[in-house]
Amino acid sequence: MVLHVVEAFGGGVAAAVRDYARATPECDHHLLCHLRPEAVNLEDQWTSTSLPCVFCPEVTWPT
Repeated sequence: MVLHVVEAFGGGVAAAVRDYARATPECDHHLLCHLRPEAVNLEDQWTSTSLPCVFCPEVTWPT
């Protein structure tokens, strides 16, 4: 299993994850990410793929 964990999921990162998943179909790929505000339309595109996805809200780390 491959778990892709991405903090800033936008166009370039989305394309890279897609390419990794396509290049290694023998692996079970999953995606955990936070969508950048300018990339909100990616959620619809990715939920329709066979790659299981979890879209997280923005995380604020305690200081």
